[in-house]
Amino acid sequence: MDDLLSGVVEHDLNPFFLFEKSGKAAFLNQSAELLLGYASVDSFFRLAARYASAECAMHFEPLSFRSFRFYALMAGNESALTNGASDENASVSRASVNGASDESASVNRASANGASDENAPDENASAHGAADADTQRIWLRLYLAPIDSNGETFSLNELEAANIYAILDANIAQFKSHCRCEVEAVYDPTLPAVKLKQNEFSQLVGKSLRGFAPAAISVTLSLVTGEAKVILGRRFPLAKLVIRGEKRSDTFDHTISAIAQSMWIATDFGDQYITLEIPLVG
Repeated sequence: MDDLLSGVVEHDLNPFFLFEKSGKAAFLNQSAELLLGYASVDSFFRLAARYASAECAMHFEPLSFRSFRFYALMAGNESALTNGASDENASVSRASVNGASDESASVNRASANGASDENAPDENASAHGAADADTQRIWLRLYLAPIDSNGETFSLNELEAANIYAILDANIAQFKSHCRCEVEAVYDPTLPAVKLKQNEFSQLVGKSLRGFAPAAISVTLSLVTGEAKVILGRRFPLAKLVIRGEKRSDTFDHTISAIAQSMWIATDFGDQYITLEIPLVG
């Protein structure tokens, strides 16, 4: 990647990754570095390898990593980033600087190289092809989802005092009655009093549990230290609800995300877990 392109990408809000064929990260912009706190380099490399192609088509696949949400991704070979644009820009720049026509520029280049245009491609094609095959790198770019303006209409007056422990216990009991599996629940008893949309939060917990296969599941609720959620200019502490199991389906993820967003709850989905970061509005 040339210096100009890497300089532009470095400050892009959309995460950008460049990988060696081995899977090692060759370049990460600042936004991509932030994401490494929530997922491994290997997970992004596998995503890049899955979609990389010479066409560099955009794929509209919703992705989320805690509070970071993306609506699309694009992946491709490194040569697609530079070859087309650099070749075109180089020829235009040479013509402008030298004050010569395209025809004159091509004659001069042919003379300087000591070869005709007809022979030059044939002479170098096999060497370039072999080098590309050996050194080709792949890149991945994720596109941030726009912030839903519906969040701005959120009103604290819609919330009501709720016993978050009781809501969790009721949903766990209902889940166990259907799957007949073991559920280990561990709660932090020091959470402050909280206000919630009780019905919506109960649906959120219920659908989160239903995504897991009927096997042993753990549910933990704890206070997040050192972090807060800002809602309408006010800061609220956070609680983290983590549900883990052997296998999780993404069947309800779209509904879970919609309900969670209406309550300012951040979600993080994994193959074996789901995390909800709940603002403790008092």
